[in-house]
Amino acid sequence: MTPDNVGKFYEADSTIYDSRWVKEGGRITSASQTKIVSGFVQAWNGKEILEVGCGSGRFSSLVAEVGSSVTYLDLTLGMLAVTREKLKANHPVFNGVNGSTYEIPLVSESRDAVISINVFNHIQEPATAIKEINRILRPNGKLLINFTNLYSIYWPFASYINSKHTSIGRDVYSVWSKPKEVSTILSASGFNILDVVGHVFVPLYLDKPVLRRIPIFLDGLSRKAPLKWMAPSLFYYCEKR
Repeated sequence: MTPDNVGKFYEADSTIYDSRWVKEGGRITSASQTKIVSGFVQAWNGKEILEVGCGSGRFSSLVAEVGSSVTYLDLTLGMLAVTREKLKANHPVFNGVNGSTYEIPLVSESRDAVISINVFNHIQEPATAIKEINRILRPNGKLLINFTNLYSIYWPFASYINSKHTSIGRDVYSVWSKPKEVSTILSASGFNILDVVGHVFVPLYLDKPVLRRIPIFLDGLSRKAPLKWMAPSLFYYCEKR
């Protein structure tokens, strides 16, 4: 599996993307992610924000609700259309941009903060992408980003995914990262890590009665150290140096 298929996959997936948040496990996962993101972005009132990889606009909408001006970027026109349709009634001033994480079509130092959620597990060159994010941030700008954690309780699944470079149940390029490597990349790309929060999501293959209870229970224990380092998703809140 090559990273070239990410755009094609999400273009085709754009019309059904939100269906993954309907089933019980998906609904709880979405609520947990929303709560985590909300806790970080409350201070972004009046700021100019970029969401990298907007998907269906779940987080762009959340950021706008705190009074931010949001530009949402995605690799696919399909996802941009879904986001635009979802947001236009309540947030008509949103600005959608079609582009790559590697070459963001915005001028340097033009945004106060960047958010990128559930994106970097599909990125082959995270260092290049994060340096590009740094470019468009103003001094002391904030970055909220998450990575899938190779050394988590889902290690067997993560190892399989890394061996195939494809998600389980979804034919799209995917990779899980080592936390130490993530920290190194962020630091080398000009960021100080201010906080790290853990999150145990309910994957598609565990979203079944009884089975889903285990990750839901563990999620409640995963926010802070030491248990956060066992969480399959790590949210990093950073500041540009």
